[in-house]
Amino acid sequence: MWTGDDVAKFVSAFGVSDRQAGSEDKTMTKVQPSLLDAVALLSDQSDLGLVLGQVGTVVEFLDDDFALVEFCDRDGATFSMPTLPIASLLRLSYEQVAA
Repeated sequence: MWTGDDVAKFVSAFGVSDRQAGSEDKTMTKVQPSLLDAVALLSDQSDLGLVLGQVGTVVEFLDDDFALVEFCDRDGATFSMPTLPIASLLRLSYEQVAA
């Protein structure tokens, strides 16, 4: 299981800007997620039982700022499906992307 420190090291190693993690630095353009994209949380959502780095899938866009994200366990059973601000999500990429 990853700790918050592990996730912070991962985010740092892959060039995610501080802006994406919640500050105002604009060193990197954030790629907006699309429908069915895998995303990771950029911060704990304690009230929802979700933690930094937890991976989910965008299942619906409610407007320009919010999305419905499904979180499943290893067996594929949904354990949470909250509405989250898109700004609190990092789109995960599994293919090489030009820098």
